[in-house]
Amino acid sequence: MIETLIKIAVLIGGLMTAAAYLVLLERWIAAWVQDRIGPNRVGIPLTKISLFGLGQPLADGLKFILKEE
Repeated sequence: MIETLIKIAVLIGGLMTAAAYLVLLERWIAAWVQDRIGPNRVGIPLTKISLFGLGQPLADGLKFILKEE
């Protein structure tokens, strides 16, 4: 029983992670098509730290969790 629940949790976690990074890929492509700065060039404000777009899915998840509506 517990083994099955662990397998389900790992599967759901993997799917959620894949969805977040597929959204990131879509944003990279949209930025390229629209000739604008994409999430891979955006970093932490007031610093020169670039996260290469890897922080975008985390920021989206945090925004979703903290959204009031």
